[in-house]
Amino acid sequence: EGIGAILLEEGMPGYTYGPRIRSLGVRGVREGVLLFDQVRVPEENLVVAPGSAFANLMSAYNGQRVGASAVALGITQGAFDYALEYADNRRQFGKRLTDFQATQFKLANMAIEIDAARFLIYRAADTARATITSRYESSVAKVFVSEMAIRVTSEAIQILGAEGYGRHHPVERMFRDA
Repeated sequence: EGIGAILLEEGMPGYTYGPRIRSLGVRGVREGVLLFDQVRVPEENLVVAPGSAFANLMSAYNGQRVGASAVALGITQGAFDYALEYADNRRQFGKRLTDFQATQFKLANMAIEIDAARFLIYRAADTARATITSRYESSVAKVFVSEMAIRVTSEAIQILGAEGYGRHHPVERMFRDA
């Protein structure tokens, strides 16, 4: 009949979580294996009847891509803001780091990438609001923003120098989360 959707609740007989996966980043998200052993699902837990869930699932993925992009953008903006403040306060050779052209170029390129990512997310969100088939826009935003987050958080670490690798600075966690 096709794909349907059900709701499983924690504590249902036969439905358990396997061991938690300790991931590199985004440690606040519970990740692990779902285990099913003779699970009986009550009829009232049927969310979408078989046959119509696939289109809903694909639409949900499009929305999830936009949401994941927004999270990555937030992480990246935080890393940029932190690196900018650090560079503006850190002095080397009698000058602020932001007085050096190399640092200015890094910060400018980071800001450009963040702005481009923000506009891609806005376009994807606007398209998703207007139509159910926003697959292209949401996919482009997800790929670009995810890759940009790694580049920009890495640059933020470089601006902090050796300090950037320390767990006492949030950019270390932001890099892992990206």
